[in-house]
Amino acid sequence: MNTLYLMPYAGLCNRINAISSCVKFSSDEGLRLKIFWDKNIDLAADFSDLFSPLNLENVELVELRWFHVIYFRARRRNLNFPRLIRKVFSIPQLEDSSLKNPPSHHIRNGGYLSTCHSLGEKRNIDDVFVLNEKLAKELMSVLVHFSEHTVGVHIRRGDHKMAIDASPIEFFLESMDAEVCKDAAVKFFLATDDSGVKDLLKNRYGDKIIVNDSPLTRTSVNGMSGAVIDLWALANCTAIIGSKYSMFSLVASEIKNIPLDV
Repeated sequence: MNTLYLMPYAGLCNRINAISSCVKFSSDEGLRLKIFWDKNIDLAADFSDLFSPLNLENVELVELRWFHVIYFRARRRNLNFPRLIRKVFSIPQLEDSSLKNPPSHHIRNGGYLSTCHSLGEKRNIDDVFVLNEKLAKELMSVLVHFSEHTVGVHIRRGDHKMAIDASPIEFFLESMDAEVCKDAAVKFFLATDDSGVKDLLKNRYGDKIIVNDSPLTRTSVNGMSGAVIDLWALANCTAIIGSKYSMFSLVASEIKNIPLDV
């Protein structure tokens, strides 16, 4: 079997999309898949800090280290040296492949691929990504507060201007009020990167609001652990009220195929 060497990059959900779609792609094409996981400023955690080892046929994940230089992304700061090495060794290579730029024929026989996008149809995310024992326990400590009808609410703020403009707070309040009208016993799991929004919804809905109080930041293992808990907690809701243009909302709904309203 030939091998596809995958370098997924950017944030958590970008990597989930890239990996789960390449697992499907490599299986369809009869390729081995070797994935290089880069702990960096975009995601400051090793794969093992968050997930259990992959248990998939012909798939291997390696945590990137300096001696894997041939698999690094070609960047201005490394003078595109990894790309030049791959050319010297005649390794087919493709960068930023996606649904709009699908893998060309030469990569279907193996080679190097760096992307932060989904290539198309994905393997079930739950089949690929399994929380490690520590995070599984932390997730259960959140889920124990869920009722039979718990709606996930993901309100993306921070620096995501498109999501803020397209999903104003009024949208969430109207949607949540409608859920309360349908079922007075409803609960909401709230995932947000805005403490002001968290305070607003707690004051409005009281003990209907469930939150994971872990820090949320890309720049620490604890922060990334908190993001994973939020993502999987949203996935365990009956439905999600999410932020438009947010990959986090979309991936959360895809993990267990639950309805998403944005």
